[in-house]
Amino acid sequence: MKILSVNQAFGMAPPRRPAVLCIAGPDGSTDMVMTQWFNWLNLKHNPMISYAMETTLGLGQNVKNNDTVYLAFPPVKEALRYKAGIRTARDGETKELPEDIVPRALPDIPVLVPEGTEAVLKCTIEGYYKYPFKKVRIYNCNLEEAQGEMELQ
Repeated sequence: MKILSVNQAFGMAPPRRPAVLCIAGPDGSTDMVMTQWFNWLNLKHNPMISYAMETTLGLGQNVKNNDTVYLAFPPVKEALRYKAGIRTARDGETKELPEDIVPRALPDIPVLVPEGTEAVLKCTIEGYYKYPFKKVRIYNCNLEEAQGEMELQ
């Protein structure tokens, strides 16, 4: 994984697609759950990110302002496998982890990410609100760092 500029990250993490939210859980575990959608914002000349989560899901709902989260961007087909959310131990072995899901560890990223992840965005939660008339919560985040697998030309 290499450090990416905002423009490079934007190219690898296109808006309006699902991502996988990866949060450091208890005892070194990683909570991973698919977001409904993801979008880029530019508020106050600061690159920001917005994503939506169903309020009926348990994982990913307990983040609060100033928490650090990681948004991973595997292929959409792989992201869909995390729709219900999973919790894994740091070594990837736990009873709750389905046999066909094998997350991987990446250098300099303290959480596991889905297999095939092309980009990871490290973000800090800036605020969140419940979307009216839908069971969705919208989170706005500051982009702290973007990493991706690409050859810089």
